[in-house]
Order: sequence, then structure tokens, then C-alpha cells
Amino acid sequence: MGRGVKRDFEIAFRYYQKAANLGDSYGMHMVGVMYYDGLGVRRNYKRAVDYFRRALEHGETQALYFTWALVIGTGSGCGRMWIKHGSTWRRE
Repeated sequence: MGRGVKRDFEIAFRYYQKAANLGDSYGMHMVGVMYYDGLGVRRNYKRAVDYFRRALEHGETQALYFTWALVIGTGSGCGRMWIKHGSTWRRE
């Protein structure tokens, strides 16, 4: 976080989403976190899981923590859990 700069989660979300759209795994993870926490966007667990899944597919292991938190902790709106089988993901 910058010092002396006002936090603006909506702008941060836009930049992370741009990074995610360019294939950046950390950007995908952070978009998921922002959907998970409702920072700069309306909280949406389904979208959070989608971005965490994409981040995991691109090697961002931090996304696994939030995915498990949703599946085990709240389970809210997650549908079925994504399971990795070899190099692909599928719903269980």
C-alpha cells in the first residue's frame, strides 16, 4: 500500500482485472480476493471462486487458501468444488 495515498478499491479492482485479463495469475488472485471480501465491488462468491480457479490454473497457489475458505468455511454460492485431475480442473 502506498503511503499518503487514499485507498481506492474500485480503481485497484480495475487494475487487477486488467492484469487478470492479460493472464497475470496474481491479478486473477486479487480479483478473486476483492470479490471474496467485497472490496471495490459487490461481494460475489461465485465470481471469487471462478477467479481463484483461474489463478490456480496459472500457478498462483495463494488462491487455494481462499478457495478452501469458501468451500469449507461458508460454502456460500460456490456450487460444487473444483478438483484438479492431472493438468485439468473439473467439478465434483
